[in-house]
Amino acid sequence: MGLVFFGNERLANSVNESGVILSSLLDAGHEIHHLVINRAERRSRKKHEDAVVKIAHANGINVIDLWDEDRVIELAKESEAGVLASFGHILKDEVIGAFDKGIINVHPSLLPEFRGPTPIESAILGNSSKTGVSIMALASVMDGGDVYARADYNMRGDETKQELYDILSERGAQLLVEQLPSILDGSNKGEPQNHDEATFTKLIIKSDGEIDWDLPAEVLERQVRAFAGWPSSRALLAGHEITITKSHVSERDGKAGGYEVIDKEIVIGCGEGSLVIEELKPAGRANMSAEAFLAGNKI
Repeated sequence: MGLVFFGNERLANSVNESGVILSSLLDAGHEIHHLVINRAERRSRKKHEDAVVKIAHANGINVIDLWDEDRVIELAKESEAGVLASFGHILKDEVIGAFDKGIINVHPSLLPEFRGPTPIESAILGNSSKTGVSIMALASVMDGGDVYARADYNMRGDETKQELYDILSERGAQLLVEQLPSILDGSNKGEPQNHDEATFTKLIIKSDGEIDWDLPAEVLERQVRAFAGWPSSRALLAGHEITITKSHVSERDGKAGGYEVIDKEIVIGCGEGSLVIEELKPAGRANMSAEAFLAGNKI
């Protein structure tokens, strides 16, 4: 009967999505009847066509831009199940229940850990040793549905947000394709989550990107990686507004917020240790190395 795909696959803030989940379903021979995009979520972003929309157009898949729950319920009657990857809108029980096999969600964490809107960023910020992806049944409780399967990923500790997104998207696509036949034929019924063990992520806001130099350097280095793109890690350096895009930690002690130039590197003191800026983006200019910035700016 085919599937309805919900979402844009943007499993983290400000990442370049590839549409790998939708592409993998098509490559595996699944018929996708419709692509449903959250109109309100799309309006909040810079105008460009989502990867999933390009894939849909290339494969003759009907794209529904306008959010209309009654319309989706009608479409559900013609489809076997829904698949959802980052939709940005809580679906009502009536919509989920309209699909004979429900809606299957790709979530980038090892549920019940990191429920909520920012699991990829939270894995980086929390210095997790392990994260992963879960295939679950969408439920009215946020990220609380039964889990069909999980795939682990052992963190190195230096992943950028984009890199971790790429890894988990690929693994999520592979796991979904592997598990979907058994989910649709009913042999994989999923297992309930232990809600007592659930942890929750918070919504990231613009002010989170304002660097607090009283924090330990290790925390700030993780923020640089987790906040890349948006909200970004922003600071004032000798009167210059900058965004730090790549950094590493030094054990060198220094006054919080105070800076030194050592061997063409910018070293800024933190609450514990120091943060060494490797790359930065001055306001209104392109990303550059710290050495290039120092060559053109007196600090």
